[in-house]
Amino acid sequence: MKIIVRYTSPLIRLTKKRNETIDVPDQSTVKDAIHSLAKLHGDEILRLFFNDSPGFESMFMVVRNGNEKVALDKRLVDKDEIALIAQLAGG
Repeated sequence: MKIIVRYTSPLIRLTKKRNETIDVPDQSTVKDAIHSLAKLHGDEILRLFFNDSPGFESMFMVVRNGNEKVALDKRLVDKDEIALIAQLAGG
């Protein structure tokens, strides 16, 4: 199935793209899609989302179809759009 991925900084710098359409297997989760992106653009993407260190929280959140923050274990469907958005701390 095909999904659309939208990037924000710093992923734009890493991928050199603002968005792209990728193929993922049917029944893929958001986590599976991120692993597919790592195959295309390098393992740095994995380090931004996953870490075994206690207390690690990804600096990114994933929004599906423009309005729904989703967990990494959420299944995707054909033509879903996910946005990988850097969470910013403010003060």
